[in-house]
Amino acid sequence: MIEHPYPFTTVSSQIVWSCPWYRVRQDEIITPNGEAGTYNVVEKADAVWIVPATINGRIAMIHQYRYTVNDWCWEIPAGSVKPGQTAEEAAIEELREEVGGVAGSLVHIGRFYLANGICNEVGHIYLATGVVLGEPHHESAEVMSIHLRSIEEALQMARTGMISDGPTALALLLCADMLTQPIQDGP
Repeated sequence: MIEHPYPFTTVSSQIVWSCPWYRVRQDEIITPNGEAGTYNVVEKADAVWIVPATINGRIAMIHQYRYTVNDWCWEIPAGSVKPGQTAEEAAIEELREEVGGVAGSLVHIGRFYLANGICNEVGHIYLATGVVLGEPHHESAEVMSIHLRSIEEALQMARTGMISDGPTALALLLCADMLTQPIQDGP
């Protein structure tokens, strides 16, 4: 059996709803078995998640109220990539805004889809090391407090489900080896 690289055919697309943060695109499609159908896609800008490791070996975490789930969530700094901005520029900006952080080093760890069954948003994970904390600049709708956790405590929070924000847990776990290994100087 030969798989077609794109098994769905898009007949037409239209934006059926939008707001400043995302929009809903409705596609009329032909499915792989030849049936007509409709597929709704949430279109959203890429986003960044930054694991901020301070110069003292602590992780700067945020305890943030999320209206959508009516719950307080443990998270790392994160935010959308603005038009004309690179993911790295967004990571630097979000680190500064949410925890007042400036990184000595910023490394791109990887990318992932956030909800690929309904949304096209791509998340980029960064590890920021040598972070020096300063005064954050929260947006008016952000209700959060900053907490420093040891690397082991932050990783344990991710492993045990204490962190309910999936991208935060993923970012911490993907950075675990780099956070727990001594830094090597040269080859």
